[in-house]
Amino acid sequence: MAILMLAQETPPASLSHTVIFWGVVIILVTLGGFGLIVYLKRYLLARAAQGKYDTGFSLSDLRAMRDRGEITPEEYEQTRARVIAKVKGRAKQDERENREAAESETASDFDFGDASDSPDPGDSDTPR
Repeated sequence: MAILMLAQETPPASLSHTVIFWGVVIILVTLGGFGLIVYLKRYLLARAAQGKYDTGFSLSDLRAMRDRGEITPEEYEQTRARVIAKVKGRAKQDERENREAAESETASDFDFGDASDSPDPGDSDTPR
C-alpha cells in the first residue's frame, strides 16, 4: 500500500523545472566547449600554416645587422648559409609532400580493382 502511495505522488513542479533548467545548462555548456575546441583547433592550424616559412628574421634584417656592426661578416655568412639551407630544406620537403599527395590522389582516382573482381564469361546466370 505504501508503494502505491509513493508511486501516485508527483514531485513538486519546481523540482521538475530545476531538473530541466540544469539539463539545458549542461547541454549548452557541452556544446559551447565543443565549439570552443573546434575554433581553437582551426585557429592554431591557420597560424601554423601562416608561419610555415618563418625563419625568425629576413636576410635583409641580417644584412642590416652586419652593416650596423652588430655581427661580424663571418657570422653574417654563416647565418645566411643556415637560413638559406633551412628555407631550401623546407621547400624540398613541401615539394615531396605535394608530389606524394598528388600520387595518392592519382592512384585513388584510377583504382579499377583487381582483374579477379570481374566475372568470368562462363559464370553467367543467363541461359544461352
